[in-house]
Amino acid sequence: MKNNDIRNISVNLLFFIFLSGCSYKNSDQVTEKLPVTVKVQTVASENLSEPKYYVGTIVESQSISLSFLTSGNVTQVNAGEGQRVKRGQLLAVLHSENYQSMLDASVAKEKQAQDAYDRLSSVFKNGSLPSVKMVEIETNLQQAKSMRQIAEKSLRDCALYAPTDGTIGRRLIEPGVNVIPDNPVFTLVKMEKVFAKISVSESEIAHIAIGDSATVQIGALDNYNINGNVTDKGVIADPLSRTYTVKIIIQNEHGSINPGMACTVYLNNRGMKSKIVIPQYAVQKGACENYVYLIDESRTKAIKRIVYTGSLVKNGIVITDGLENGENLVVEGFQKLSDNISVIIQ
Repeated sequence: MKNNDIRNISVNLLFFIFLSGCSYKNSDQVTEKLPVTVKVQTVASENLSEPKYYVGTIVESQSISLSFLTSGNVTQVNAGEGQRVKRGQLLAVLHSENYQSMLDASVAKEKQAQDAYDRLSSVFKNGSLPSVKMVEIETNLQQAKSMRQIAEKSLRDCALYAPTDGTIGRRLIEPGVNVIPDNPVFTLVKMEKVFAKISVSESEIAHIAIGDSATVQIGALDNYNINGNVTDKGVIADPLSRTYTVKIIIQNEHGSINPGMACTVYLNNRGMKSKIVIPQYAVQKGACENYVYLIDESRTKAIKRIVYTGSLVKNGIVITDGLENGENLVVEGFQKLSDNISVIIQ
């Protein structure tokens, strides 16, 4: 009888434990089915083309080297560096007495040849002068005219005039200096428009196009900012630095921007594409993949989605594949989620 009591107690105890376990399991199942409260944000692409900045130098839009076409000693210099000049304005003069004497002699020689031609041409028409002699007289006249023209040009070349409107960038002569032909004596620059010249690395040059907008900041003018556009893009890299020259044209209506000024160029890069960026913390790491949770079309369930990530950026992490614009991403409460679980959007 005693043994039977013990046996009955053991059976009852085991039955109680079994019932307790079933009750606990059913309680968990009920808890898992309760909706999870979450917060979401709409997936959208972001423009990652933040302006890049480069250190550059202001250069003139056009530079013309001026020189005399004849040799001589400088007697006048009428323009200085920084002076604005007009087309046709006299800039400098050479000593011209020798050239004036040459012109006077050539004019006298021409008159003599012309007089001989006038007197002997009538004789030639009467048949009293051989043809060979008349040819010689005509040749002498033509030579005299040519020498006079050369002497006139040499005298004119003693004066140097501005070929166009501009600003004297450099003055390389002073009165009393001897000059030779083609030796630069002035540099005339065009400054109504100027360039900001920068060097761009070979890894970035492909993303720059003619017409790209830029902002040029000039420190010498109290960080004055002015907008411009890319007009020149180099195609041959510097053999040492492996960089390409890019020029941005800017207006210089008041003439306050001078060549040689240092500048900072903020270039808006059109080559960069928009990409989907989401908060880094919303990406969960699995054993072999990364995933996020999205809200389905009914907005009642969470769906697990495998995603492929790219680089970290300012606002989060780039998603290269797995998400589309307009989808609803879970950004809070995802720690409690599992695939296809019910949710309440807060």
